[in-house]
Amino acid sequence: MRCVASPPVTHLTKNILHFQRGSWLSDFFQVMSAFLVASVMHGYSTRLAGGNPVVDFQFFMLHAAVICVEDVVVSSARRLGIRDSQWTRLLGYLWTGAFATYTATFWLERYARSGAYAEPPFGFSIVDLVLERCGLA
Repeated sequence: MRCVASPPVTHLTKNILHFQRGSWLSDFFQVMSAFLVASVMHGYSTRLAGGNPVVDFQFFMLHAAVICVEDVVVSSARRLGIRDSQWTRLLGYLWTGAFATYTATFWLERYARSGAYAEPPFGFSIVDLVLERCGLA
């Protein structure tokens, strides 16, 4: 997804909008735009499968917003003198895992309820296991 979204977003940011590289506005715009591209591409597939593309938009834009909040938290921590260490990295990994797990469950539930997921294409899917665990299957 990154290979598809990054080149046009970077071109737009640098060559058309002329945002200063590395600025907060440039970073914010690139994150939001890349996730918007991802949501449109996933939403299109969801729509073709008979589901509701709004589910994809909400999922991907939530991730983009949280990444922007994370940037503010990390920047604030650095200003407070908190340096990068194995503990801060561990905290980051735990946060990422917890957030990804929570939102994936939310996304899969809405995805399944929207009608986009009917049955696994190869007879087995990890999605089925997650939906069963969450009591959604």
